[in-house]
Amino acid sequence: MYLSEQDRIEVERGEFTGRASMTMVLDEDDRVLLNLRDDKPEILYPNHWAILGGAAEPGESPVVTARRELGEEIGSAVEEFGEFEHFCSVIDRGGHRHLVSVFITRTTMPSTEFTLTEGQELRFFAFEELDSITITPFVRQVLSAYRASGRAPKPGGRGGGSW
Repeated sequence: MYLSEQDRIEVERGEFTGRASMTMVLDEDDRVLLNLRDDKPEILYPNHWAILGGAAEPGESPVVTARRELGEEIGSAVEEFGEFEHFCSVIDRGGHRHLVSVFITRTTMPSTEFTLTEGQELRFFAFEELDSITITPFVRQVLSAYRASGRAPKPGGRGGGSW
């Protein structure tokens, strides 16, 4: 599924610069794992929260990219995660114009058991907390689409709901 009709059209025209994958890691309480990006002026969106991911290597499938990037960014704990479900594909227009495949996976591990190798901090956030933190525009778009899909938990409870 493409996040928008514009994404579908631009992909068909080849109007993207590369491929990448990102993963929404959800815990048992349906909270999403976010990474606080480094405070470096040379990177896009320093000091913003984002889901984990990165660029694909040549010949790498989107799901292999997602697993590799998680392993690089939070350590071998990625082996403990559930299946990787494709959620959407979207062009990151505010970044490098990559075609990004976004996956969802689940874990029972607390964020303190991950080995942070990029960024300043890892933390699980409830969906109702997301409006109060600084998130990269691209990731906010993806998380909003997840909310709109009805799969995000309702405020104060579990299960899909509206916001």
